[in-house]
Amino acid sequence: MELKFVGGVFGGNIKPTPFLCLTLKMLQIQPEKDIIVEFIKNEDFKYVRLLGAMYMRLTGTTVDCYKYLEPLYNDYRRVKSQNRNGEFELMHVDEFIDELLHSERMCDIILPRLQKRHVLEEAEMLDPRISALEEDLDEVESSEEEDEEEEKHWTQFAEEAGSPAMNCSSASCPTTSSAELVPGWRQHLAASSSAAQSAVAEPECFLDRPSGGRALQQLPQEDTILPLARRIVARAFPLL
Repeated sequence: MELKFVGGVFGGNIKPTPFLCLTLKMLQIQPEKDIIVEFIKNEDFKYVRLLGAMYMRLTGTTVDCYKYLEPLYNDYRRVKSQNRNGEFELMHVDEFIDELLHSERMCDIILPRLQKRHVLEEAEMLDPRISALEEDLDEVESSEEEDEEEEKHWTQFAEEAGSPAMNCSSASCPTTSSAELVPGWRQHLAASSSAAQSAVAEPECFLDRPSGGRALQQLPQEDTILPLARRIVARAFPLL
C-alpha cells in the first residue's frame, strides 16, 4: 500500500484512510521496538516516519514517547492530511508530532494519557529538553552585546578626543548616537592630518603661529620638525 497522506476516517460512511489502516495493521503485527525506532529515524520517507511515530505514541511508554518523538520537532517538511470531509490540508511534521504529544485525539483515535514532562524531569527520568532555537537566540544576544560594546567604544573614543559633537548638552541634542559621531570625528581626523602635512612641509611658518611652538623656535630647524610631527600625529590618532 502506497502512503501519500495522513488522516483518520472521512466521508459520510466513515471510511478509514490508508494511514489508519496501516496503523491498525501494525498493532496486529506488533513489531519490535527497534523496528519502530528505525521507522522514526527514517529521513527519506516522511510518511513512514509519521507512521512509526503514531505507533510509538499508541504503544510506547511516556519516556520513550518523549525520547524518540521530540527530535522530530526539527523536521519542518510539509505533509498532506485528510480531514473528516475528505478534503486535503497541508501541515508540517513538527505540527503532527506536537499534536501527538499534547492532544487527546489524533487521526480519530483516543491517545493514551502521557505524564507531564516536568514531572519526569523532577524524577530524573528525562533530561531537560534543549531547543534548536536556543543556539539562534544565543547568537542574537551575542551580536547585540557586540553592538553595545562597539557603541560604547565609539562614544569613549569621541569623548577622549574632544570631538565637538560631544560638547552639546543632553537637552540640546538628546538623540546623539555613536553613528552620528563618526562622520564628525572623521572630519576632525582629516583636519588634523592636513595640519600635520602642512607643518612638515612648512615648518618655519608653523613655528611662527601663536599655537605652534614658540618655545621650540630657539632650537635648530632639523631638530624640531620630527618631534613636532610626532606630537601632531599623536594628537590626531590617540589610539594608535
